[in-house]
Formats: sequence, C-alpha cells, structure tokens
Amino acid sequence: MIPAEFALLDDPGAALKARCQLIRQARHRILAQYYSWEEDGSGKLLLAELVRAARRGVVVQLLIDDLYGGENRFLEAVAAEPGIEVRLFNPFWLRGWRPLTLLLEGVLSFRRINHRMHNKLLLVDGSQAVIGGRNIGDRYFGLGMPPHFIDLDLVCRGRPSHRHRLRARPVSSGTGKNVQARHFRHV
Repeated sequence: MIPAEFALLDDPGAALKARCQLIRQARHRILAQYYSWEEDGSGKLLLAELVRAARRGVVVQLLIDDLYGGENRFLEAVAAEPGIEVRLFNPFWLRGWRPLTLLLEGVLSFRRINHRMHNKLLLVDGSQAVIGGRNIGDRYFGLGMPPHFIDLDLVCRGRPSHRHRLRARPVSSGTGKNVQARHFRHV
C-alpha cells in the first residue's frame, strides 16, 4: 500500500486555491490537461502561476482541447514562454473564420472532430494532483455572474513508488499539435 492523502474538494474557492498552491509548490514538472481553459480571471490567474513556475525552472506542459482552445489568445503568449509547452488536442485543420470552418470540418470529418479530450488534471512533480470535473474558468470556481457549475475535485498527495505513481499520458502524444503564433492568425 502506498501512503497517500486524498481529499474531496466541493468548495469552488478551495478548488482554485488548491490549484494555485500546488503550482507554487512545484519543483520539477507540471502537467495540466483540460477540456476548456477560459480567458477570464481564474484562467489568467492560473496561467500566471504556470508562467511563474516555468520561470523558476519548472517544466510546464499544457494540453487543451482545440474546441475550446483555438480562439484563446493567451495560449499563444504562454507558448512563447521558455519552459512551457502548449499543445492542442485533436486540432482543427482550418484555423480561420470560426465558426464557419468548424461547421465545414463537422460536415467533412465529423468522426474525427467529435473525438474530444475531457481530461481535467493538474499533476505536479508526479506525486500531487487535482483531478475531477472542473475545467478552468470563473464559472467553475464560483466567480462572476451565475450560473455557476457545481463540480467536485479530488486532491491526491503521496510519494510514488517505482511501481505505483500518478501518471498521465504525455503531452507529446501524437494526438495534438504544438501551439505557435501561426495557428492563431486568421485568413
């Protein structure tokens, strides 16, 4: 048995605070995988924490589903930071003229674009994680105007052994595309 701690997070404010604390405690590596990362107060706060971690020498890998990441300008800025790798999961082929291009790809390749990544994971140094139902955005953390989402997270802490450790599929898997400035230019 692995000595570990687990705690449920049902309070949205505590869920945001836990994420900030884990990022601040990171020493080696942060892996964040989310279906949606909003460009609002909590999204910008957590991105600022990730940038500060990268500037401390922590390797930061961020994987966002392209359905909710392709239009967000913050990904381009964060991807330009040294020490941060940003990837889009199952990226759309056509970058400009959204939502028309989304409709076109939906007609031409529905089966491919219907495959989305719904992960909600923050993994720090392979031994601490927040997993659950919350994406990153004010509505998930009880901020801003209602309606707010009601979600639950699990905080996991424990020293991994060589046989049992918190794992996540690497950001560099073949299902994504690195974010670069050219992906955000509109035709």
